[in-house]
Amino acid sequence: MKDPQHRIVLFFFILVGCSFPAAGEEPAELRVHPDQTLRLISPRCFGGGTEFSNRYFELAMKHPQSRELITETVGFLRFPHGTSGQHYFWDDPESSYNRRKNPLFMTPGYIVGICRKLKLQPVFQVNTYQYRRSGAAKDFEESKVLLAPGNVQEAAQYAANWVRACREKKYNIRWWEIGNEDWVYWNGYQYGAIANAYARAMKQSDPSIRILLQGKTDTWKGKFQRTCGPEWMRQLLEAVDRELFDAVSVHLYLNGTIVGADKRPLPDETATMLARVDLAQRERFLRDFIRKNNLKWEIWITEFNYAKRDPDGVGGLRLMQNVAHGLVVADWVGRMLELGVDRLAPHDLTGHPCFEQIDIGKWTTPDKPHYTVPGLALTAFGRHFGRRMVKVSWRNNPPRFTSEISDPKYPTKQKDKHEYPAFSAYAALRKKDNTLRIVLMNRDLEKQGSVRLNLAGISLQVGAVMEIMELGGDVPLDATNIQQANRVAWRHRRCPTTENPIIKIQPHSVNIIKIPLEDDPK
Repeated sequence: MKDPQHRIVLFFFILVGCSFPAAGEEPAELRVHPDQTLRLISPRCFGGGTEFSNRYFELAMKHPQSRELITETVGFLRFPHGTSGQHYFWDDPESSYNRRKNPLFMTPGYIVGICRKLKLQPVFQVNTYQYRRSGAAKDFEESKVLLAPGNVQEAAQYAANWVRACREKKYNIRWWEIGNEDWVYWNGYQYGAIANAYARAMKQSDPSIRILLQGKTDTWKGKFQRTCGPEWMRQLLEAVDRELFDAVSVHLYLNGTIVGADKRPLPDETATMLARVDLAQRERFLRDFIRKNNLKWEIWITEFNYAKRDPDGVGGLRLMQNVAHGLVVADWVGRMLELGVDRLAPHDLTGHPCFEQIDIGKWTTPDKPHYTVPGLALTAFGRHFGRRMVKVSWRNNPPRFTSEISDPKYPTKQKDKHEYPAFSAYAALRKKDNTLRIVLMNRDLEKQGSVRLNLAGISLQVGAVMEIMELGGDVPLDATNIQQANRVAWRHRRCPTTENPIIKIQPHSVNIIKIPLEDDPK
């Protein structure tokens, strides 16, 4: 018989790990269906990007602590990344336009070396905005030739020469992306013609490569956006030779702006973003477009994050990097995985204070890198999730929150409001350590709640203890890691594994539940 002191400690241990609902309050019930696989997640599903002039990335490569953190965070690296890539000359990087105004011009060989050292997959992005004039001086203005209908073949050959050079140097670049947000400059027909020319020339240089095509999902027209997303994609599909391409690359940005209200309290803005994530209008459009047209293309989101203009912010953007930001992007990633997105790369890995996942030099030093709050939240999937995502279902988790989602850029026919429940959850089986992993969000920004896990039919490891990691529930919604590196951190607790444990979930928190299994998940 155990001594009384041991029994007291054990009882306290159970109370800390699990909870008991208040009288008359029935917890929400989450059931996991391990026999219903939603999808398999690639080991290289999560990635990041670096601009050719990103000095913070270069600093990170000089310090083992930073390199290690990056290796644990991403599986592929996009280069020269985004708008920067549209100003990059692969054959003479120092002739490129460097908007950062620093002397850094990373070469393709340097990036390949880094990827080999860190065991990352390189994804190269060819320039569809301009190409370099052969034999030109080392000056961007003298070197550049803007792409136009009359010189598409010449521009395509410039890209093909890069593919050939990489093949000859045995760089093993499997994935190539054609352009970046080309819907800014071209309608779907025009970009489709450009992409066809590029893809044909590039595959002549190396038939083994796989090619990413630009896509557009937003259903609005802006100053430069000539065609809304669905119409642009329809034009694109009519123009392209679909057999030349292997994936579509889309950028998604999110904020809490609504019609008639610019500056809103953080909880209100967060609720709007959570409602938009739950609705997943753009993501569902893209998935349904692929299915409806019987396309064999993968879906890559090569940039996504919170973004909102702020004239007083860093570079004209609002700086969040707080618990609200982390909660939204974690729920967003789970939703995109659930909808079948194949690859995800938040913008960006390190460097931009409003977007970075890992801080290396803005508020710390490269030998002491740390995650931003969104970066920490994203590790729930990048580091802690499993490969086989399975179905979950809810009982007693009805829509409880209604938020404005009307956007001043969207047509009036769009929905003005959306209801969503307090809890969202995503589950996967992890073969590496024989566990069931559940990522559970409490989207109630004020109150804690209770969730009963229904694990009936799952072979639980006898006598095992489940681990619960919680992020954000013990600090305010606006808490960040900017001034204090570990103010927002994963908190660990444990709970005996049973078929129906009740878990207490703090408000605005991201939770990872690790449950040991008896049988090896297939």
